[in-house]
Amino acid sequence: NLTKCDGTNYSVTDFTFETVRKIDFGAYFGSKFANSQILTFEEWVMLCKKLGMQIYVDHKTPYTNNILTDLYNIVKKCGMLNKATWLISNHSQATFFRTLDPNSRIAALAHPDESNIEIWKDIRDSGRGFAFNGNGKTATKEAIQLGLENGYEVEVWYVDFFENEEKTLQKIRELVNYGITGLTTDKYRVDEAFRYLLD
Repeated sequence: NLTKCDGTNYSVTDFTFETVRKIDFGAYFGSKFANSQILTFEEWVMLCKKLGMQIYVDHKTPYTNNILTDLYNIVKKCGMLNKATWLISNHSQATFFRTLDPNSRIAALAHPDESNIEIWKDIRDSGRGFAFNGNGKTATKEAIQLGLENGYEVEVWYVDFFENEEKTLQKIRELVNYGITGLTTDKYRVDEAFRYLLD
């Protein structure tokens, strides 16, 4: 009986895709989302294209060069290469990916520091760009400004980690004041997260 699955008891990797496709992924969030199916990666990319969105391709399982190549081919097939940012955790894979797509935009899952601002210079200076993309909980003013001063874009993720909205918005204001160039948030719409800018 797969009508109700609890993420603490099941993992999507325990099932075949055909089985996962039968699960209602929307009802948990409310009746208006009932009967929502999980998307394939290609369906997700095409949905983003239809909505005019940029995409961030983030690895939830470790990349291999074969996986990166497969994902690249799907994004290319969908005509979204110029709208994609690839979150990659190490320099060697970023170098490999640039052989697939010399014009790619890459983000490293790290904060800028004295050692990695040197390591990533070649990636920063090629393609459509490069950003450091570190955990919003551990981002510091010093790290953000170090990256910016050395010509890097500096983004953060996972900023919606406080128990109430005001604390989260306070943290977002702080990070924006430090100069971040991008922000990933799970729980708040952009106009809500940045409403203070309108004030």
